[in-house]
Amino acid sequence: MHAHHPSSLEEIKQTIRDLELRVTPARIALVQHLQNTELPQSIDQMTIALSHVGMDKATVYRNIVILQAKNLVRQVDLHRDHAYYEWNDKTDHHHLICTRCNYIEDFTGCDFKALEKAALKQAPGFSHVVEHSFELFGVCRKCAEKGV
Repeated sequence: MHAHHPSSLEEIKQTIRDLELRVTPARIALVQHLQNTELPQSIDQMTIALSHVGMDKATVYRNIVILQAKNLVRQVDLHRDHAYYEWNDKTDHHHLICTRCNYIEDFTGCDFKALEKAALKQAPGFSHVVEHSFELFGVCRKCAEKGV
């Protein structure tokens, strides 16, 4: 797993203020939750985790959209029926996902520079890449051993 460096309460409040949002206990709890969670979270998972601060599904979603627009949260495509999100800790990490049981592990490094160069060479209509997302899908050892 990649190492998250959760921010202090003051840093979290500043992050929220920098977005020109009101600092509320619910927003603080959402940022803390995202920073402290190892794996990408669905809106439903976050809503359950944050029910104690009175954040309903619509509020979680609205705040995630704002955080994502500011590049503080990134959406991860796990090939499921709904989106998953994680705190953007700015490390170049990616996910390996079991297609049978949905187990997830992180890995780092995808030789992005070489990939970007090759992609731009093949797509002359593009000038540069601003972000990338890279997930690998496979079968975890447990499922392979079970022969599932």
